[in-house]
Amino acid sequence: MVYATRDGQSERIAGRIAARLGDAGATTAFHRLERRSPPAIGAQSSACVAILAVRYGNVLPEARDFLAAYAAEDTVRPLALAVVNLVARDPARRTPETNPYLRKTLARYPLRPALAVAIAGRLNYPHYRFVDKQMIRLIMAMTGGVADGRSDIEYTDWGQVDDFAAAVAALA
Repeated sequence: MVYATRDGQSERIAGRIAARLGDAGATTAFHRLERRSPPAIGAQSSACVAILAVRYGNVLPEARDFLAAYAAEDTVRPLALAVVNLVARDPARRTPETNPYLRKTLARYPLRPALAVAIAGRLNYPHYRFVDKQMIRLIMAMTGGVADGRSDIEYTDWGQVDDFAAAVAALA
């Protein structure tokens, strides 16, 4: 399992999935993605799970590096992909067909993931730097979300995360 995060929510989601996979008897190697050093997916891995945060409409740069490297592998294992973004706070916007950031990510790389979902993240204005806070406020105002600049709202649907983990366990 790999994850890319800026504010920690993707790491929390990845941790929850790893715990559920452990409950199902799977062994999970857990890696935070870093720029210019994507982890090698071991030959013994039966699947790869990627939990990737979106910032300003794109997965993070380290996630882009990973996806490019994964797409170039000769022996690609099944991929379970989740992008974490605030658009997914609407349950109707959590599929490859309805989530613009998931759709954009899938179009950018020659990937055919076995599973692909969008998971809602956390809106945590007090945690953001000034410029990020203002940009997120603007985006939220344009999309009908909370734009007060003070809120800390957990949008993650942990039931959806558990369902995704169960689907991953069935895949692996």
